Amino acid sequence: MEGVAGYVWYRVTKPIEVTNLKISGRIWMVDDPLHWFGMKGLAKYSEEKVLVGGLGLGLIVHALLENKKVTQIDVVEINPDVIDLIHPLLPKSNKIRVYKDNVFSFDPLISTHNTDFGDYTTVILDVWVGPGTREKANEMLSAFAHLKWRYQKANVTIWGHGAHWLNPSIDDKLREQISEKGYY
Repeated sequence: MEGVAGYVWYRVTKPIEVTNLKISGRIWMVDDPLHWFGMKGLAKYSEEKVLVGGLGLGLIVHALLENKKVTQIDVVEINPDVIDLIHPLLPKSNKIRVYKDNVFSFDPLISTHNTDFGDYTTVILDVWVGPGTREKANEMLSAFAHLKWRYQKANVTIWGHGAHWLNPSIDDKLREQISEKGYY
Protein backbone atom coordinates (compact mmCIF):
# COMPACT_ATOMS: atom_id res chain seq x y z
CA MET A 1 0.00 0.00 0.00
CA GLU A 2 3.10 2.23 -0.05
CA GLY A 3 2.00 4.12 3.06
CA VAL A 4 -1.33 5.19 1.55
CA ALA A 5 -3.97 5.75 4.22
CA GLY A 6 -1.53 4.44 6.82
CA TYR A 7 -1.19 0.95 5.35
CA VAL A 8 1.86 -1.01 4.26
CA TRP A 9 0.11 -4.07 2.81
CA TYR A 10 -3.30 -5.36 2.00
CA ARG A 11 -4.04 -9.05 1.97
CA VAL A 12 -6.65 -10.61 -0.25
CA THR A 13 -8.29 -13.47 1.63
CA LYS A 14 -10.79 -14.22 -1.11
CA PRO A 15 -10.75 -13.19 -4.76
CA ILE A 16 -11.57 -9.57 -5.52
CA GLU A 17 -12.41 -8.09 -8.87
CA VAL A 18 -9.85 -5.58 -10.09
CA THR A 19 -10.35 -3.60 -13.27
CA ASN A 20 -7.41 -2.35 -15.27
CA LEU A 21 -7.25 0.06 -18.14
CA LYS A 22 -4.75 -0.92 -20.81
CA ILE A 23 -3.49 1.45 -23.46
CA SER A 24 -1.36 -0.03 -26.24
CA GLY A 25 -0.98 -3.23 -24.19
CA ARG A 26 0.32 -1.38 -21.13
CA ILE A 27 -1.63 -1.22 -17.86
CA TRP A 28 -2.40 2.45 -17.31
CA MET A 29 -4.71 2.39 -14.29
CA VAL A 30 -6.16 -0.16 -11.87
CA ASP A 31 -8.87 0.02 -9.26
CA ASP A 32 -7.16 -2.06 -6.59
CA PRO A 33 -7.31 -1.04 -2.89
CA LEU A 34 -4.12 1.04 -3.18
CA HIS A 35 -5.64 3.25 -5.86
CA TRP A 36 -9.12 3.49 -4.29
CA PHE A 37 -7.69 4.49 -0.91
CA GLY A 38 -5.25 6.87 -2.60
CA MET A 39 -7.93 8.66 -4.60
CA LYS A 40 -10.17 8.93 -1.53
CA GLY A 41 -7.22 10.43 0.35
CA LEU A 42 -6.60 13.03 -2.34
CA ALA A 43 -10.31 13.84 -2.54
CA LYS A 44 -10.42 14.39 1.22
CA TYR A 45 -7.87 17.21 0.83
CA SER A 46 -9.74 18.83 -2.06
CA GLU A 47 -12.26 21.63 -2.05
CA GLU A 48 -14.23 23.96 -4.27
CA LYS A 49 -13.04 24.01 -7.89
CA VAL A 50 -10.83 21.02 -8.69
CA LEU A 51 -8.72 20.46 -11.80
CA VAL A 52 -7.73 16.84 -12.43
CA GLY A 53 -5.00 15.94 -14.90
CA GLY A 54 -5.79 12.43 -16.15
CA LEU A 55 -9.09 10.55 -16.19
CA GLY A 56 -7.91 6.94 -15.89
CA LEU A 57 -10.79 4.79 -14.64
CA GLY A 58 -12.46 7.83 -13.08
CA LEU A 59 -11.70 6.80 -9.50
CA ILE A 60 -10.80 10.33 -8.45
CA VAL A 61 -14.05 11.69 -9.88
CA HIS A 62 -16.09 9.23 -7.81
CA ALA A 63 -14.10 10.13 -4.70
CA LEU A 64 -14.39 13.89 -5.30
CA LEU A 65 -18.17 13.63 -5.67
CA GLU A 66 -18.33 12.22 -2.13
CA ASN A 67 -16.66 15.39 -0.79
CA LYS A 68 -19.33 18.03 -0.07
CA LYS A 69 -16.70 20.80 -0.18
CA VAL A 70 -16.06 20.14 -3.89
CA THR A 71 -18.22 22.32 -6.14
CA GLN A 72 -16.68 21.68 -9.56
CA ILE A 73 -14.56 18.91 -11.11
CA ASP A 74 -12.78 19.64 -14.39
CA VAL A 75 -10.95 16.61 -15.76
CA VAL A 76 -8.40 17.05 -18.54
CA GLU A 77 -7.53 13.85 -20.41
CA ILE A 78 -5.22 13.78 -23.42
CA ASN A 79 -6.39 10.43 -24.82
CA PRO A 80 -9.78 10.58 -26.62
CA ASP A 81 -10.18 6.78 -26.37
CA VAL A 82 -10.01 6.99 -22.57
CA ILE A 83 -12.66 9.71 -22.61
CA ASP A 84 -14.90 7.69 -24.93
CA LEU A 85 -14.58 4.62 -22.73
CA ILE A 86 -14.74 6.09 -19.22
CA HIS A 87 -16.78 9.30 -19.46
CA PRO A 88 -20.10 7.47 -20.02
CA LEU A 89 -19.40 5.42 -16.86
CA LEU A 90 -19.00 8.46 -14.60
CA PRO A 91 -21.90 9.46 -12.36
CA LYS A 92 -24.22 12.02 -13.90
CA SER A 93 -23.49 15.33 -12.20
CA ASN A 94 -23.44 18.95 -13.29
CA LYS A 95 -20.23 19.30 -11.24
CA ILE A 96 -18.23 17.18 -13.73
CA ARG A 97 -16.71 18.46 -16.96
CA VAL A 98 -14.29 16.40 -19.04
CA TYR A 99 -11.99 17.96 -21.65
CA LYS A 100 -9.74 16.40 -24.26
CA ASP A 101 -6.55 18.35 -23.79
CA ASN A 102 -3.09 18.29 -22.23
CA VAL A 103 -3.29 19.35 -18.58
CA PHE A 104 0.05 21.17 -18.87
CA SER A 105 -1.21 23.49 -21.61
CA PHE A 106 -4.94 23.44 -20.75
CA ASP A 107 -6.51 26.89 -20.74
CA PRO A 108 -10.12 26.57 -19.62
CA LEU A 109 -11.18 29.92 -21.05
CA ILE A 110 -9.80 29.13 -24.50
CA SER A 111 -10.67 25.42 -24.46
CA THR A 112 -14.31 25.94 -23.52
CA HIS A 113 -15.13 29.58 -24.29
CA ASN A 114 -16.67 29.58 -20.84
CA THR A 115 -16.21 32.26 -18.21
CA ASP A 116 -17.30 30.45 -15.04
CA PHE A 117 -13.93 28.90 -14.24
CA GLY A 118 -12.22 31.27 -11.86
CA ASP A 119 -9.20 29.98 -10.03
CA TYR A 120 -8.84 26.34 -9.12
CA THR A 121 -8.42 25.68 -5.42
CA THR A 122 -7.15 22.13 -5.93
CA VAL A 123 -5.13 20.58 -8.75
CA ILE A 124 -4.64 16.81 -8.80
CA LEU A 125 -2.11 15.41 -11.23
CA ASP A 126 -2.87 11.75 -11.89
CA VAL A 127 -0.64 11.00 -14.86
CA TRP A 128 2.08 8.96 -13.14
CA VAL A 129 2.63 5.87 -15.26
CA GLY A 130 5.54 3.49 -15.06
CA PRO A 131 8.21 2.49 -12.57
CA GLY A 132 9.40 4.96 -9.96
CA THR A 133 12.73 5.91 -11.46
CA ARG A 134 14.71 8.97 -10.42
CA GLU A 135 14.03 10.45 -13.86
CA LYS A 136 10.29 9.93 -13.42
CA ALA A 137 10.40 11.54 -9.97
CA ASN A 138 12.28 14.54 -11.39
CA GLU A 139 9.76 14.77 -14.23
CA MET A 140 6.90 14.83 -11.71
CA LEU A 141 8.63 17.50 -9.59
CA SER A 142 9.04 19.60 -12.72
CA ALA A 143 5.36 19.07 -13.52
CA PHE A 144 4.47 20.10 -9.96
CA ALA A 145 6.53 23.28 -10.26
CA HIS A 146 4.84 24.13 -13.56
CA LEU A 147 1.32 23.57 -12.21
CA LYS A 148 2.08 25.39 -8.94
CA TRP A 149 3.31 28.38 -10.95
CA ARG A 150 0.29 28.22 -13.28
CA TYR A 151 -2.32 27.81 -10.52
CA GLN A 152 -0.63 29.79 -7.76
CA LYS A 153 -3.59 29.82 -5.37
CA ALA A 154 -4.24 26.09 -5.72
CA ASN A 155 -3.21 23.19 -3.56
CA VAL A 156 -1.34 21.04 -6.11
CA THR A 157 -1.02 17.31 -5.47
CA ILE A 158 0.49 14.44 -7.43
CA TRP A 159 -0.77 10.88 -7.19
CA GLY A 160 2.05 8.36 -7.15
CA HIS A 161 4.66 10.52 -5.48
CA GLY A 162 5.89 9.32 -2.11
CA ALA A 163 6.13 12.61 -0.24
CA HIS A 164 3.14 13.77 1.84
CA TRP A 165 3.58 17.39 0.74
CA LEU A 166 2.94 16.26 -2.87
CA ASN A 167 0.58 13.39 -2.13
CA PRO A 168 -1.42 13.91 1.08
CA SER A 169 -2.81 10.36 0.93
CA ILE A 170 0.67 9.17 2.01
CA ASP A 171 1.63 8.71 5.65
CA ASP A 172 5.16 10.18 5.68
CA LYS A 173 6.36 8.38 8.82
CA LEU A 174 5.10 5.03 7.59
CA ARG A 175 6.55 5.64 4.14
CA GLU A 176 9.94 6.33 5.74
CA GLN A 177 9.74 3.07 7.72
CA ILE A 178 8.81 1.14 4.58
CA SER A 179 11.77 2.65 2.75
CA GLU A 180 14.16 1.84 5.61
CA LYS A 181 13.02 -1.80 5.57
CA GLY A 182 13.66 -1.96 1.83
CA TYR A 183 10.10 -2.81 0.77
CA TYR A 184 10.53 -0.59 -2.28
